[in-house]
Amino acid sequence: MIDFDAYGGQLAVNFAMTGIVVIGFYITFMSGQLSMAHQMFMGVGAYAAGYASTALGWGLWQTLPLSVVLAAAAGALTGVLTMRFSGMHLAVATLALAEAVVVVLNNTPILGGIEGMAGIPLNTTGELAILAFLVVVLLTALLERTSLNLWFRSTGDDELAARSVGVRVITTRIAAFTLGAAVAGLGGSLYAQYYGFVEPMTFGLTLGISLLLAMKLGGAGFVGGPILGTAVVVGLPELLRPLGIDQEVAFGLILILVVIVRPDGIVGKRGELANVWRRLRGTGRTGTREQPAPRVSGESLQEVDR
Repeated sequence: MIDFDAYGGQLAVNFAMTGIVVIGFYITFMSGQLSMAHQMFMGVGAYAAGYASTALGWGLWQTLPLSVVLAAAAGALTGVLTMRFSGMHLAVATLALAEAVVVVLNNTPILGGIEGMAGIPLNTTGELAILAFLVVVLLTALLERTSLNLWFRSTGDDELAARSVGVRVITTRIAAFTLGAAVAGLGGSLYAQYYGFVEPMTFGLTLGISLLLAMKLGGAGFVGGPILGTAVVVGLPELLRPLGIDQEVAFGLILILVVIVRPDGIVGKRGELANVWRRLRGTGRTGTREQPAPRVSGESLQEVDR
């Protein structure tokens, strides 16, 4: 059993809750949308759970659905407002929206204002956080085997080609925002009810960069990428702290190295690591195309083709 009061247990819970939000980021990114608003969706879930549990006396199994629904609604609204943006324009627009929400929270006394909301009931346990993370990973892995994943990926790869085969690009993009935001809202709800305190700056730019860094380091080829990226982002600062190494510098150098050596992230695309393992073992396919048989001298290409 994990001792969640110990240092390792706290690190595991932090990994699980951060991982849930990173997977929400990843789901939206599957459709090719670089959103910098998932810290906002996490904040919506956290504040919804905090207010409902303190002011209304709601329990865990009431606040979790509320957080997911409100975060999903925020995601859908964000998708609608930014449907005409893409690439860096989308990233800037969503980041501006997220920062605007931080300003609103700072100036909303009913939600604690700049001092934050304290006294939130500790309804989340370490076991629940780990279980929720595992369930989210499983559901995301199943999502990757559905036609919805194909719609997401085709929209991200080439919107024009996706439209030509009947994919409703705008609807797909909004669906990706909605689903990714719902997952992030779940992470926020668990966070608020585990630590018992939330403040606006928790869900600001720094968290947004951490989420982006986790997904970029791990890779967005399949769900294993965000999981590994989260492990790096959560675990590396703990390894660097005793060494006195500045974690921002370390993350920057690691990110540059990954971009140069592994542009698709450490994990890369689905099946890529398996091919590497087979190469190392010297068995199986290497992932390279089979070379055609040499053409016999004097034969025409047409004769060989027959």
